[in-house]
Amino acid sequence: MPRWFRKKTFGYGWTPCSWEGWLATLLFVSAVFGVADPELLPLDPVERGVCIVALVAVLFAVTLATSGRDSDV
Repeated sequence: MPRWFRKKTFGYGWTPCSWEGWLATLLFVSAVFGVADPELLPLDPVERGVCIVALVAVLFAVTLATSGRDSDV
């Protein structure tokens, strides 16, 4: 599987390293803004928080699945 994300040179975490990684990041940010807008999606605060946590978990899973090994950096 091609790498979408790579380990950051400094600090913790990963950064997009291909167009697929940037697209996944853009979709994540768009989805979070969509869930956070009360006029776009009428949810109570607890449901809104659960949705945002679920989106973060999905991005984390995609990042782990497409980041490769640490020695590949």
